[in-house]
Amino acid sequence: MNWLLVVILALLVVGLLYESIAGRCELRHFSPPGRIIEVKGVSFHCQVLGERKPGQPLVVLEPGLMFWSRFFDPVSQDLNSSARVFAYDRAGYGWSQPSKSRRTPAFIAEELHALLASADEPPPYLLVGHSMGGVFVREFHRRYPGEVSGLVLLDSAHEKQFAFLPMARAETGSLLTLLAILSVLARFGIIRAFLQPLLLKNFSSVKGQMDERAFKALASSPSFFITGWREARAFLDQKEFPEDTPDLGDLPLAVIRARYPEQPPGRMLRQKYQELVTGWTRIQEDLASRSTRGRLITASAPGHNLMHVEPDLIIKTIREMLQKT
Repeated sequence: MNWLLVVILALLVVGLLYESIAGRCELRHFSPPGRIIEVKGVSFHCQVLGERKPGQPLVVLEPGLMFWSRFFDPVSQDLNSSARVFAYDRAGYGWSQPSKSRRTPAFIAEELHALLASADEPPPYLLVGHSMGGVFVREFHRRYPGEVSGLVLLDSAHEKQFAFLPMARAETGSLLTLLAILSVLARFGIIRAFLQPLLLKNFSSVKGQMDERAFKALASSPSFFITGWREARAFLDQKEFPEDTPDLGDLPLAVIRARYPEQPPGRMLRQKYQELVTGWTRIQEDLASRSTRGRLITASAPGHNLMHVEPDLIIKTIREMLQKT
């Protein structure tokens, strides 16, 4: 039994060393495409493309849960010909270091605000938020309303998500359990050594949109899963969310909702799938109603990751919003 314990401990030590060394070696092959800026002791990666026209707001792209700046490449690479675009990696994702601060919308909005100032990118801002990123950009507007000229929400999550989708609370709890397990496996190098193909399987939208090798290197780190767990945990708690979903007055607002197939995916029961689609549709309708200038747009191609399945619609919508602000 003592020998077995020694062997197990030795394997754990080897795993820790492997992850530490292999992680650093892999990242050396994939330099960040943008700038590294330190904010409050944390190094953030951001990429700024294009030039502002006189009076034009800066387009700021906020990714969803466990996504980072490169996921917006299909949008930013074309949009920069007519606007200045700011894409960044939240703390703990991509090339940004993890942050010790809580991963609540309030802290994330403050970090983004400080990063924009450090990058010398003054307001006004047209904020674009995908999925959970939609909650973060609305929190940014709530804290700094005078600096925001408009919002574009891409199949966005909602501050009161579980009121519309009671089933989502249990699913978020299951996600937290999975991320906790994956973070342990990643810490001991198991993700990097054996499970990288599964990352691409579960992030199928990466294919053809960004370097798969770079994605696997960045998404194999323990911080990737730990940060995902911390953000999902804060979203599940919702203790620091505003009591009421904030109205946006007459702020220019565009909400693009995904189109979902009629048939449920995999083995999901039809009734459960219909409840999910109905609740998610109500979320998008509620968000669009929060501004007197809000409009709801439905994508034609199916899929939640709209920047991959229908980037042209996003680019067209952002350009229209730039003309209104």
